[in-house]
Amino acid sequence: MSLGLRPSLHAAALKLDERLPVSLAALYDKVNRCEPAVLRALVQGSAQRLAPLTECLPGQASLPGWQLRVLDGNHLPASDKRLAMLRGFRGAARPGHTLVVYDPDSALVCDIVACEDTHQSERVGAASLTASVQAQQVWIADRHFCSEALLCGLSQRQACFIVREHARHPRVSERGPWGACTDTQTGRVREQGIQLKSQLSSSPGGASRLNCHRPQRRETRTSSCGAISPGRSRPPPLRAGIASAGVSKVCSGG
Repeated sequence: MSLGLRPSLHAAALKLDERLPVSLAALYDKVNRCEPAVLRALVQGSAQRLAPLTECLPGQASLPGWQLRVLDGNHLPASDKRLAMLRGFRGAARPGHTLVVYDPDSALVCDIVACEDTHQSERVGAASLTASVQAQQVWIADRHFCSEALLCGLSQRQACFIVREHARHPRVSERGPWGACTDTQTGRVREQGIQLKSQLSSSPGGASRLNCHRPQRRETRTSSCGAISPGRSRPPPLRAGIASAGVSKVCSGG
């Protein structure tokens, strides 16, 4: 069912027929009591087992020397399969949502966080992802994840980030001059060094602000880039790699 081979759990169980050693009631009872941590371990384990196979496939790294991770939320649509206590209401029940971590170079989903509360903020769920962050990784995310806690958590794990800038946070204490515009395949990019106010650290954090103009879409977007750490704005190899890959494409966001 997860791979789309069967339309539902019931159809998959019927296809197994006698090979299913338990009853349908027992199967549904087990699935209903499956903890979110089990789902996360299943995705992580599957990605680790498939990683050696993807390394054998032809292809070139998007950012040489770095591992890309794309973070985004996936909100499930409202379900028309009503629970007994909701059958008297017109609106469909809203299920939970997931935070998905995608590796574009291997085309694998390497981590997820299942949020049972559909009203839970994506920023709250993303906080648990920092424990799995590794050094030499670049995390790409939309403005919903431009929070001080997440960016500081990535930096503490020796990882970097490219995140669309939010209008209110994190707060910027100092702004440097804008650099010269650079042409890319999809538009023009310029860079500005910034200092971030941090309540989680005694020293201000340095990062870079990238302003991307895309004439074909008639839009201009600003993203924060780098690693929050005292005394530096971002590693030079990361900036050079982003420029060669096309910054306007990487920072486009959703």
